[in-house]
Amino acid sequence: MIKPLKSSRTGLLAGVFDPVHIGHLFMVHLAMEAASLDKVWFVPTHIPPHKDKAKVPYFHRVNMLQIALSQEPKFVLMELEKEARPTYSYETVLSVKHVLGEKPYFILGSDEWEELHNWRRYDLLIKNAIFIVVPRKPITLARPEAEAIFTDMTPINVSSTYIRQRIAQGKPITHLVPKTVETYIHENHLYYP
Repeated sequence: MIKPLKSSRTGLLAGVFDPVHIGHLFMVHLAMEAASLDKVWFVPTHIPPHKDKAKVPYFHRVNMLQIALSQEPKFVLMELEKEARPTYSYETVLSVKHVLGEKPYFILGSDEWEELHNWRRYDLLIKNAIFIVVPRKPITLARPEAEAIFTDMTPINVSSTYIRQRIAQGKPITHLVPKTVETYIHENHLYYP
C-alpha cells in the first residue's frame, strides 16, 4: 500500500509541453503565489486526448522539461501520463490525490476553466481537485460546484504553437523558452521543416 506523502500544498500542471516555454513557467509562479503552494508537479502528457498528436516524441518533451525545471527546486517533473494512450485529467488527479492523501491544486487557464464541464468525468475532477485559474481572457463563467482560486495577473501571451512556427520560419525563439531548452531544440533539430 502506498503511504500518503507528508502534507504539503502541491500544484499540478499537466500539458503537452511541445515545447515547454516561459509562459508555462510564469503561469506556475502566479499559481504558487496565489495559493501559497509548496511545490508544483509538471505532468507531460504522452498522448493528448483533446489535441492533435504532439509534434515531437514524448522523450524529447520530457528532456526539455527536465532541462527547464532543473533550476527551480519547487518544480518537479512527474511522469504520471507516460503510457502510450490518451490519459484524462481526472485519472491524473485521482492518482495524485492517492499519493498525496489530499486534493492537489490543478492549475489551468481561464479558457480551459470555461470548457471544464466538457472534460471527461468532470464530476470526479471537481470533487478531487482545487483549481487555480490563471486568466488568459476575462472569466465569464462561475463554477460554484468547484473549489477555485483565481490569480490576479495575466500570464505571458506565448504558446507552443507560436514557438514552433517561429522555428519553422527560421526566426529566433530567444526569451520565449529557457536558454537551455533553446539549445536542446537546435541541437536535436526539433520543429524544423
